[in-house]
Amino acid sequence: MAGERIGLGLGLDDFSAMRIRNCYYIDKSMLIKEVVTKAGFVKLLTKPRRFGKSTNMSMLRSFFEAGKVGEADPKLFSGLAIEKEKRVWDEWYRKYPVIHINLSRMAAAATIEDSMKLLGMSVSVECQRLNYLLNSELVSEYLKTALYNFVQNSSDPILLLGSLETITDALSAHHNAPVIVLIDEYDAPFNHKEQDSFRDQLLSKMSAFFGSVFKGKSNIMLIVVTGCLRIANESIFTGANNPQVYDLDSKLFSRFYGLTENELIRILKEQGLEEKLDDFKSWYNGYYYGGEQIYNISSVLSHISALQSDPDSLPENYWANTSSNDILKSALESSGDCAKVISLIAGETVYIQRISSTITYRGVKREDSLWSVLLSTGYLTKAAGKINAYRIPNAEISSVFEDQFRDYIKGKLGEEGLLRLQAAVHSLDPKAIETVFKESLLALSVFDTAVTHEYVYHVFFAGVLFNLNLFSNRESGYGRYDVQVEFPEEIMVLIFEFKRFEDGDQNLRDAAQRALNQIFALHYTDHPKSLGYKVVCFGVGCSGKDCAVIGGVVA
Repeated sequence: MAGERIGLGLGLDDFSAMRIRNCYYIDKSMLIKEVVTKAGFVKLLTKPRRFGKSTNMSMLRSFFEAGKVGEADPKLFSGLAIEKEKRVWDEWYRKYPVIHINLSRMAAAATIEDSMKLLGMSVSVECQRLNYLLNSELVSEYLKTALYNFVQNSSDPILLLGSLETITDALSAHHNAPVIVLIDEYDAPFNHKEQDSFRDQLLSKMSAFFGSVFKGKSNIMLIVVTGCLRIANESIFTGANNPQVYDLDSKLFSRFYGLTENELIRILKEQGLEEKLDDFKSWYNGYYYGGEQIYNISSVLSHISALQSDPDSLPENYWANTSSNDILKSALESSGDCAKVISLIAGETVYIQRISSTITYRGVKREDSLWSVLLSTGYLTKAAGKINAYRIPNAEISSVFEDQFRDYIKGKLGEEGLLRLQAAVHSLDPKAIETVFKESLLALSVFDTAVTHEYVYHVFFAGVLFNLNLFSNRESGYGRYDVQVEFPEEIMVLIFEFKRFEDGDQNLRDAAQRALNQIFALHYTDHPKSLGYKVVCFGVGCSGKDCAVIGGVVA
């Protein structure tokens, strides 16, 4: 829409609200052409969370939905690319009634009864939007009664499981046209550990709910389903037409979710933030979908908003609180998978022989399903140009992994173990630190310490000191220190560097000396010294469940 943009639309995922309020909108309208021209009566589009799925679904509804009597057309698509697609515009624009149901609230259910109540609530929200059907002279009294009864008692299992079909039939009758059905976040009911105990029941009920219209009814024009995961067809689409799946590897739809680099550059130029491009690349890029590098659109806009308020704002993790991280916790709790997680945190690529594009939740704890979920939800991405290779996409997701690993460490050591190492660190005595850290390492499994990188020790150590004023892997001098602990009241900073035992070392103290030498060679102490801090330096050599600590050197 014309005019100066008045905001980024943060917190809004409704297309029409964004356009009416003249918020910044990245034109993804050509998704409409792909949806109506590409194969599939039922299309399943799977993309990671926070990549604009809900906004795109509301855009589809706004485009397809036939206007009601007296409703003004707000020209939501003015200036967008789809306006130039005359054939699509003439055949599809505002020509069909639409059912649009978002199942995201079902993720909160802890019982099968709660799941059904929340499903009923989700459908009831759509019924309220379509309440004109109750007064339509074109809808039969039978359908109006069925619709009314459902609205009055949306948790009734019989009425609920048939509600999608009831709404479809009423809409089709009123508009004398086939219906387009949009189901957003279809996999949300199955995404959390709480559903394990009743997952089979839930799959059966949701299969019945979807199946009432997914079987190819004559009054259905098109069905579009979105979510993060591709749930096995035999689990949830039983008896329905198999959907045409467009997943992470599909080139057809990838550019309509997230941001391409060209789109990001254009936004930054418009906002006068071109010099911040490298920060955005490091923190929010890195997803490799459909042959393109893609940015997390939600995090990009969040950081742009932060920069508008404070030009000195540093990139941060906007992802962490957008959903549960249960699946990452499961990976850490599995001994073999924990070693892979540590390698990923260290910036390495891991090789996984079997990753399935289809999730069957009965087997979600198997390695292939576990890592498939991490890939589908955006925790991982494929390593470009490599087979069976996966990596953490960017600094934002790496920080999520680090936070989860620290929580894992806290659970391993317990409160007493944490306090003992913290006290040893505060003592500034390298021998005391060595003794307690060595005891702490016994909590790690042999799988954890088998990783050929000192990062496991660095992250472990930082995890134990989580409630001190701690910084990890920050730029300083000519490199990045491993761990820095500040004691502001004492005007003192501690710097720790970690090295794994290598072939050239005679013993662990040699590795510790290499670590200590690096602190001085790369001038990690210069910045805190310039601020007036006393700086105490420690080198830590590690191998397996053993360590040596030297230093206590005041720079």
